Amino acid sequence: MIRNTWLGICLLVLGCLPLCAQTNTFCQANGQATAHAKNLVCLLPNLGFPPVTSGQDPIAGLDAAIASQAGLFPLASPASGIVYTTDPALQITAPSGTDSFGPVMFERGETLHHGKMFLAFTYQNFQFSNMDGMNLKSIPAYFPAPLTNPSGQVIDYGFVETSTRIDLKINQFAVYATYGITDRIDVSVAVPFLDVKLGANSSCENVYFPSTGPLGPQPCFTTNQTVNGKPVTVQYRSSSSESTGIGDVVLRAKAGLWQGEHLRVAAAVDVRLKTGNELNFLGTGAIGVRPFVAASWRGRVAPHADFGFQWNGNSDIASINGPGVTGKLPNNLFYVAGADARVVKRLTLSADYLGEHVFSVLREGLQTEPSSGFSGIYTGSGSFNTNYITVGGKVNPVGNLLLTANVFFNLDNNGLHNKPAPMVGISYTF
Repeated sequence: MIRNTWLGICLLVLGCLPLCAQTNTFCQANGQATAHAKNLVCLLPNLGFPPVTSGQDPIAGLDAAIASQAGLFPLASPASGIVYTTDPALQITAPSGTDSFGPVMFERGETLHHGKMFLAFTYQNFQFSNMDGMNLKSIPAYFPAPLTNPSGQVIDYGFVETSTRIDLKINQFAVYATYGITDRIDVSVAVPFLDVKLGANSSCENVYFPSTGPLGPQPCFTTNQTVNGKPVTVQYRSSSSESTGIGDVVLRAKAGLWQGEHLRVAAAVDVRLKTGNELNFLGTGAIGVRPFVAASWRGRVAPHADFGFQWNGNSDIASINGPGVTGKLPNNLFYVAGADARVVKRLTLSADYLGEHVFSVLREGLQTEPSSGFSGIYTGSGSFNTNYITVGGKVNPVGNLLLTANVFFNLDNNGLHNKPAPMVGISYTF
């Protein structure tokens, strides 16, 4: 009898509430979808339940944390694997004699050479598994909820506990072009095209209202429960969408600072443009500037290192309050160390370590609501260190043609964590 009475209360509560968790009016206002609702950035805020009447919406915060980090993963290097120099005796341009074809993802200290052009195409697949160590397949959250009687009067305030699953996949296609303006200066452009797939579902797990007294938290309906002899369907929402288009174009200028017999040092700067639609996870929505230095050693085994800083501007997908509210994309300090080596005449293998210190980024944690005991995510701000390795190679089947393969590994669970990300590419130097 108590069980059926409680189920009747649950049906009343959940049946009277729209299945959405929303205080930010960018995606939904007054229970109605806005013009932005079809964008991927609104899929998560419009998914959960029930409506948030006060305080921070945890799903909107998670949405912003994912959106603001998904567009910051690196592209492959636009540097040519085959570089040229002027023969001092013959005064003609010839391959520099570099014993390896260089790293895949990062830079070396050599420039292309005057009048030479490098063209490349790559494909890379990213699939994301967790956020700050939290499994994206099972994200707990709780929301404040009113209990109303049949006439619509609020008679109690409590909490609803939910579980959400998020599946985010990005297919990244990129075209690169590099041109040697002088023997020591080259310029590059990288144009990414993205196919982004986002799917999510959210289910009600438990409800709690103080007026229920000793009953405590009670499970939401399942498909095998009944009220007054009638089956009750589970409180469950799911949604998925896909977007395709150009990403943020990156421009680069690179200058050789030192060109010794073996040691080469260069300085470069990348400028990321706001060409991708950030509301559909195709871009960051902010200008970015990335100065760095690169050093490398010429030889059959060629160590190399990069060091630089990534500055990012403001974006309307980077606020803790959800989409449509301007926030600062995180800056980061990065450092790379690795080596590439000629295994046989036409094959180079490479391995690199990438370390980043990310400043003031949106982060996820767990907290417990004391009256109900429900655990749920919350979004805060903090800095963290993160580490990656890449392993790959380049094959030279004929002429100046290079075929590339690489895998990008995330070594920790700080920030948005990707599964091993494979990449393949093809390039030619003219």
